[in-house]
Amino acid sequence: MQRRGTGVQKQFLKKVFEANSEGDDIWLEGQKVRFPMLRQQHPAAQGEPNLCLADFIRPLDSGITDRLGIFCTTVDGGLEKKYRSDDYLNMMAQTLCDRLAEATAEKLHEEVRRSIWGYAPVFRTGTDRRRPASRLCTAQRSARAGNENVSSIKFDQKMIARILIPVVVFTLLPYLWIYKRYGKLWLKSLWQRVLFWLPAFVVIAYSAYITMLPNFLPRNPVLIDIWFVIMAVCAVPQFVFSLFSVFGWCCMRLLHGHRNWGKLLGLVVGAVAFFCFIYGFTEGFPKMQVKRITIYVPNLPKSFEGYRIVQFSDIHLGSYYGWRGHLPQRDIDSINAEKPDLICFTGDLQNVTPDELPEYQALLSSLKARDGVMSVLGNHDYTYYMDVDDEQEIAALEKRMQDFQRSCGWRLLMNEHVAVHRGADSIYVAGTENYDNPKRTNVRKALYGIRPGSFVLMLQHIPKQWRETWPSTINKEKDEDGDVIGPDRKDSLVVAPQLTLSGHTHAGQISILGLRPSMFTPYDYGLFEEEGCQLYTTSGLGGTVPIRIGATAEIVVITLKRK
Repeated sequence: MQRRGTGVQKQFLKKVFEANSEGDDIWLEGQKVRFPMLRQQHPAAQGEPNLCLADFIRPLDSGITDRLGIFCTTVDGGLEKKYRSDDYLNMMAQTLCDRLAEATAEKLHEEVRRSIWGYAPVFRTGTDRRRPASRLCTAQRSARAGNENVSSIKFDQKMIARILIPVVVFTLLPYLWIYKRYGKLWLKSLWQRVLFWLPAFVVIAYSAYITMLPNFLPRNPVLIDIWFVIMAVCAVPQFVFSLFSVFGWCCMRLLHGHRNWGKLLGLVVGAVAFFCFIYGFTEGFPKMQVKRITIYVPNLPKSFEGYRIVQFSDIHLGSYYGWRGHLPQRDIDSINAEKPDLICFTGDLQNVTPDELPEYQALLSSLKARDGVMSVLGNHDYTYYMDVDDEQEIAALEKRMQDFQRSCGWRLLMNEHVAVHRGADSIYVAGTENYDNPKRTNVRKALYGIRPGSFVLMLQHIPKQWRETWPSTINKEKDEDGDVIGPDRKDSLVVAPQLTLSGHTHAGQISILGLRPSMFTPYDYGLFEEEGCQLYTTSGLGGTVPIRIGATAEIVVITLKRK
């Protein structure tokens, strides 16, 4: 292939070859071409092996053909010959040729990563220094436009739209209804009317204060608890009463009745809602259960029959203090008591910032399993919920979270996989980064290189992503939302995981007669199966809002059996 610019001809070639390794050498196209490779003279770190490119290619004696992408670039040599009579111009021409060849190689490398590997946006090249748009929150995009002041304003606008406006609407409307229908008869004096409206003012004023704090959530969990108590006393019962009262009034008008039974029902249900919220705050949230399930899966090696996994998720360590401070210790002790083969954490270790974590390092480091602890990041484990503009600060904060998990002895899987061995048998544990807000996931990268027929356990924080890993969809071209837009990709097929573990939804944190706020979210809680693949979504352990009614926190003990 050739590209022509302003009088300069750039030539490049790219091709994906069948490849296998033999020692330190790589064979291409069925032993037609042999490439000797160099091995590292010094390892990257103490105790690490001296690596060679051939180590990452399937060996010749495996009987399985691998694929290796190769590309090369050059610039038409006529450009150098043109200036040989002038040493200075000749040197400049040679330098220009070198830079053009390098730039062409870098652009080609980006194209190969995007079209064949499928994860070009994860990296940056010299030809494209833009940060991936999916990694930028509203505040960051504003700063990118060169307006640092606008960034915090837009962040506040986002928070106002998401929290304050609904609070104002669903607080004022019930109070207006109650005042119009009943207040005028009973509230005669000014001070009585002031006292009536005072709770609504407190709800709106405190919600506005919370909204205007720098981050999505205040770092001090006490502030959230105060807000929760204010809502439980001054907003929720009034909303429930008004809802039933309006419904009863409409029925009375339609049926030409003379009594609004919804008013009486609203008083009862409003009182029940108040006590339920208080129960969920004081008794429901601290509860935890150990849930045990057996899952039958295909392709499980015989050595892994009865393999025991403990999954925990969404612990949100920033929510614990004072009378809730003992809960993380209880949870970790319960996990260790199971003596599992593997412990899996499926995201959301923090609420907002890594500053919440250091006091728990010794506790989290005490987790023990035969094959260790493997983890993925959740949406709260990035900087999406922080009011941070500077890219270097964003990178530093996210690196702190990643380094913290590794310092606890956990194996953090960021669009990658590892093998777990039992003698000659092995299974793979893969993990992706977050699926949405921010979107960093790359399923193909996480699974690339796993041999067909292998058993794969996938860790993904958001269960909605599971549908992209079914056999019918995993190798198809998809858009940014995960919707299929093309046929199967033939260049780099990957294996569909037989079992996926997720969290994120908290099972809605409230479940009454099977009705949950999260029930309209795909795969929000429990065990699901599609196309021979299974997903378990856990209710998690914690939450940013400290309430649970019916949707009890859990750790999950999974026993694998061969199907």
